Amino acid sequence: VPPTLIAWTLGALWQISVICAKQGNYGLQRVGNGITADSDVTSTVSIDVSPGDVLYTAFWARASLAANGTISLGFAFYDSVGTLLSSSFINSTGVPVNWTQFVGNITAPPFAATAIPIVRATNHTTGLWCVDVVYSVIAGGNWKLSMLRHYHSNYVGYRG
Repeated sequence: VPPTLIAWTLGALWQISVICAKQGNYGLQRVGNGITADSDVTSTVSIDVSPGDVLYTAFWARASLAANGTISLGFAFYDSVGTLLSSSFINSTGVPVNWTQFVGNITAPPFAATAIPIVRATNHTTGLWCVDVVYSVIAGGNWKLSMLRHYHSNYVGYRG
């Protein structure tokens, strides 16, 4: 039995799965149904950021040969009163059948005070995508997310 999800909301077609584990026992899985192309896995817990913070962001993904679409990891940025400012993502490229790491930098926009982590599927209607071991660190070494293993038995979770 998979562990209870902690601080995440699964969007359409997302589930936790043993076949999508890169590390630990569980990973994220999304199987296309031919209809629903886009959906998110959204954290219900925000992280504190400052304008201009550069978040080194990375995730691992793999797909079946029949998969299409793009998987992304990123953040929705909010100001101090909770108004959405913008969203920014690191995207997968191609359809990797082996575990592949996707990395990049995301910069917090002006007036940003918090960020909500999001795993996103875009234009995915066929095949299977797996996502596992997602993380982000602010330049200078301050971890914001550390191995978001909300889907693993060896949950590490958020660090300050």
